[in-house]
Amino acid sequence: MVIAKKKVSKNTKIYDSENNLIGRVVDIFGPVNEPYLAISAKKGMRITRIIGREIYKR
Repeated sequence: MVIAKKKVSKNTKIYDSENNLIGRVVDIFGPVNEPYLAISAKKGMRITRIIGREIYKR
């Protein structure tokens, strides 16, 4: 679960700071001004390596 700072749509690809694909947004929920994103990690991604780091959309 991630808090969005900018508008994001479902199925948006999400990347780390090194431009590596992390996964896709599968759900958006919570308050409209700061929604939460549920991200489905790509196969083989160790999601624990991005905990506490910023992630980006393209």
